[in-house]
Amino acid sequence: MNRTVLLIIMIGCFLSASASLKINVTNIRVGKGSIFLEIFNSKAPFFKKPIVSKSVVASESTIEINFDLPEGEYAIAAYQDLNNNKILDRGLFGMPKEPFAFSNNFRPLWSEPTFDDCKFIISKQSIITLKLK
Repeated sequence: MNRTVLLIIMIGCFLSASASLKINVTNIRVGKGSIFLEIFNSKAPFFKKPIVSKSVVASESTIEINFDLPEGEYAIAAYQDLNNNKILDRGLFGMPKEPFAFSNNFRPLWSEPTFDDCKFIISKQSIITLKLK
């Protein structure tokens, strides 16, 4: 019986391999608010419901944030909340008024990006750099 349980645990660990994701965020306005990162894993909730999110104080011009996630396809949205109101402030026509970035450093022209625009694959150890603009 104990061998069966151990075998099931080992198979479960093998099937859902864990990966390490290191995100470097650059071009931060030091001392101005916080950096918010949201990670998504499907098209449906893109921009609506991240699977994980973190925020850190904007204390340096470049910061590193680490996540442990299952291997797979993901997209990232990041922004610097300059006034600490916990939302990305928008101006005329919905354009962001605060610095933002997406995975693949995708820059939308007239509309929000799609999951497909920003998706990338995490496997074992992945490093992503996002440049706020």
